[in-house]
Formats: sequence, C-alpha cells, structure tokens
Amino acid sequence: MAMEVVWTAPSHRFLKTQVYSFAMIVFAYLGATFLGSLRYAGTCERIAPARRGIDSALAMTVFLPVLANDPRLVVSYYWTSSMDTVSAIIVLASLCPFCALLGY
Repeated sequence: MAMEVVWTAPSHRFLKTQVYSFAMIVFAYLGATFLGSLRYAGTCERIAPARRGIDSALAMTVFLPVLANDPRLVVSYYWTSSMDTVSAIIVLASLCPFCALLGY
C-alpha cells in the first residue's frame, strides 16, 4: 500500500489532481493483485508454481511506472484540468504487471 503513495506523486501529471486519480491507482493495484492471486489459485491446485523467476520478474517490473511516465510516451496537458485518456491508461497499465506478480 505504501507504493500507491509513491505512484501517486509522478502520476498526477497525467491523471491530474482530481478526486478520482488516487481511486484509479487503487483500482489498478487491487484489480491486478486480484488477477495475480486468482492465477496463483488456479496453478497451485494442479502443480506447485515455480518461484524461481518471480523475484527477477518483480525486479524488472518495478521500473515499468518509471518508463511509462516518460514525457515522450505519454501526453500531459498542464494548462487544462482534463486528462488524456490514452496516457492515463498507459500509466495505470504500467502498474499492473508488478501488482499481479505480487498477488501471485
């Protein structure tokens, strides 16, 4: 949950400081964690899941939000209060692999 606070600071340029921006981050975090744990529940009944690659995958996916906040990739309009939908989806989708692996 502490990562949500860290993710909110750089993401507010694209999600704006609206009431729902933190809620969108929480939604992406909890949804991806749920899907990861759902995947784990499906695989642990059949075979024991392989834990060898999870730690290295976590180390790689933790930097996806940093890459997604690149101004060359996403658009931020400072002069308006509205957000670019595609940029918001890119920023929120960059959180999902890390959260899904944490849920797994």
